[in-house]
Amino acid sequence: MPVSFSHIPQGWKVPLVYIEVDPSQAGTPTFTKYALLTDYKIAAGKGVVDTPIACASMQDAINICGQGSPLARMFTAFFLLNKASPCVLLPIAEPAAGVAATGDIVVTAGPTQPGTLDLYIGGQNVNVGVSAGDTTAQVAGKIQTAINAVLDLPVTAGAPIGSTTTLTAKWRGITGNDIRVELNVLGPLGGEMTPVGLTLTLPGNNVLANGTGVPVWTNAIANLGDEPNE
Repeated sequence: MPVSFSHIPQGWKVPLVYIEVDPSQAGTPTFTKYALLTDYKIAAGKGVVDTPIACASMQDAINICGQGSPLARMFTAFFLLNKASPCVLLPIAEPAAGVAATGDIVVTAGPTQPGTLDLYIGGQNVNVGVSAGDTTAQVAGKIQTAINAVLDLPVTAGAPIGSTTTLTAKWRGITGNDIRVELNVLGPLGGEMTPVGLTLTLPGNNVLANGTGVPVWTNAIANLGDEPNE
């Protein structure tokens, strides 16, 4: 079967291989690639659980799922890398009988020099400024204030009891047990060092613990349907 070329003459008999590429049909047909993200919403979110909804911005995700919720944080990470693909969120309810994960930060000695404590929660940096001579209770209070000022964090910090600040995940369930709590991730080369004299202990294994409960997917899957929700 003869092949029609646009640039190579039909009678061309010069040895070797000659190839043409016709780009006129490149890119067709095209199909929209949708992204589906699903995880917990929290009480502050206005979205309806187990109901898919299109989301086009980080502020939309916060409104739907609640600031600091797993799904809002997931969308933020997705949106930073991909602003082109249409995205659908499927918020699910926290386990009704679940328990939120917790963990304690205990200040055991106050700073002798001023400085900045670089605390990381869920990989997100929280700067805590301390002064020379701060008591352990004062440092614990500053840790609480700094954490609660960062609304996108996956935790809240309760009022210190003595020198102990308790962190609580914003949702119930075992996934809260994966929230990491760390210090000075970048280290001295990154300019992160614990102020002189200040010592503190973090939750065991650097993660929250004692969160219980898993989601029920029955309604979410039934409501998802077979077509994109635009």
